[in-house]
Amino acid sequence: MTKIKILLIEDNHLLREGIAAMLNGQ
Repeated sequence: MTKIKILLIEDNHLLREGIAAMLNGQ
């Protein structure tokens, strides 16, 4: 369970960075 939660948290972090990069790129 903990490993899955950590993976989800990491995925959310990457998604936020990707969205921020897209917004900054515009």
